[in-house]
Amino acid sequence: MNLERLNKTVLIELEVRHLRDGKGKRETNECLRDLIFVHSSSKFTSQSSTYPRKDDGDKCDENVNTKLLVALNCKIVYAFNGYIFTIVKVVILIIWGEEMKRVMTSLVVIGLASLITACGQGEPDNSSGAVNVNDVNLEPLEAEINIPETAELGEEVVLQALVLQGDEKVDDASEVIFEVWLDGEKADSDMIEAGLPGEEGIYEVTYEFSQNGVYMVQPHVTARGSHVMPVEEITVGHTTEENEEENNAAENNDHHDHEGDSHEQGHLHENMTLDWRAGEEAEVGDEVTLTAYVEWEEEAWSDGEVQYEIWKHGDERHEWIPAEEVETGLYEAIHVFEDEGEYHVMVHLEDDSVHEHVQYLIQVN
Repeated sequence: MNLERLNKTVLIELEVRHLRDGKGKRETNECLRDLIFVHSSSKFTSQSSTYPRKDDGDKCDENVNTKLLVALNCKIVYAFNGYIFTIVKVVILIIWGEEMKRVMTSLVVIGLASLITACGQGEPDNSSGAVNVNDVNLEPLEAEINIPETAELGEEVVLQALVLQGDEKVDDASEVIFEVWLDGEKADSDMIEAGLPGEEGIYEVTYEFSQNGVYMVQPHVTARGSHVMPVEEITVGHTTEENEEENNAAENNDHHDHEGDSHEQGHLHENMTLDWRAGEEAEVGDEVTLTAYVEWEEEAWSDGEVQYEIWKHGDERHEWIPAEEVETGLYEAIHVFEDEGEYHVMVHLEDDSVHEHVQYLIQVN
């Protein structure tokens, strides 16, 4: 049995030899020297269970079993230490490998992101529907009137307005209405709505003039959140200076005829009433509050668009002032009259179903 144990011990030593490090090599070799000596000098027989003495005559410090046990313990300890060292190295490699894997993954992601960014800069993506501020037209809205200078009595005349925003022709106006009146008789003007949409920015209507004289043509254009209303004139028939003087005299008489009824001219819708609360007289340079209280079917008319069109009698320059609804149905605006004379104030009232106007006079001293 001792021989078998010895052989097993030698085999264990051979198996763990490669696990020894330099630090434990000397101690391990000392154990092996004793083991090899015992093995080489033994004359083991099946009839004997003891080992002979060494050649130099020294006695063995211990019996063979003790030698074998010591050597085996040495090899097991250093084999165990070798295994631990190997495991530590493997763990370090695994950790280092995971760290490198994360580093490489990060580099790949950064590279792909850079490539995508470079491609995106070359061709902007507008799939979200966002509008670039450089693509927004910030030019003011304009309307150019295209009408002949003269026309014959009873002739149907084409009245056109070219709507522009900068160099862009506006085809998407929400409303274009032509207002036509004989000069000095704006209260009796005619309103003709143009068809939509416009073609190449042009909106047009036809109109037949019923009497001789100078007519005013004013397109009211609403488009892209803006409202413009230029004015041009057209002469109908053959007018003379005498006819013009007669027309002016008739207009003056008409103004004086209304002095007793708040100088009101024009007619409103039968369901609409307007209480004009501005005075009949004003002073040059003073701030005047122009106030109108409006009702529809005997209830306050709210959320309407109210504008005051103001001009001095005989002056073709008209000034438009938007009124603010300070209370339900009550619309106000502040104006300063800069010159003496008689002024016209035309109140325009609009909403989705109403487009009315009525005129008042104010004497500025």
